[in-house]
Amino acid sequence: MLKEEIDLSLEVKKEILRQLFRGINYLHSQGIVHRDIKPDNIVFVKKLTSVSSSFDVDLRIIDFGLAYEHKEKTFKDWANIGTYNFMAPEVFDGLYSSKCDSWSCGIVAHILLLGSNPFRGFDKE
Repeated sequence: MLKEEIDLSLEVKKEILRQLFRGINYLHSQGIVHRDIKPDNIVFVKKLTSVSSSFDVDLRIIDFGLAYEHKEKTFKDWANIGTYNFMAPEVFDGLYSSKCDSWSCGIVAHILLLGSNPFRGFDKE
């Protein structure tokens, strides 16, 4: 997905992030927390190398193996679920909310816009 070195316009990058945040917003409105948002779990209908404008961007969020359906605003889960470099700090404490997905989307945005993960090197995978 975003790991490849592809020269994308700012317009295309903005569209990728817009669709990602809209997708996460929809999941949260349905009471679902993904809990593993990362570049590997974002795929595109059309290859990014053939994307010429923001109208060509069509992404999908995949891998709902760690997703959680919640009814409360916050919930407890003492298992550190997700990919360490993309996990929100409160996930490590075991008491978090759907906002943990927003943190992960921010990390994806950092990678997309700046080309690196701000927490690179902390991998425990």
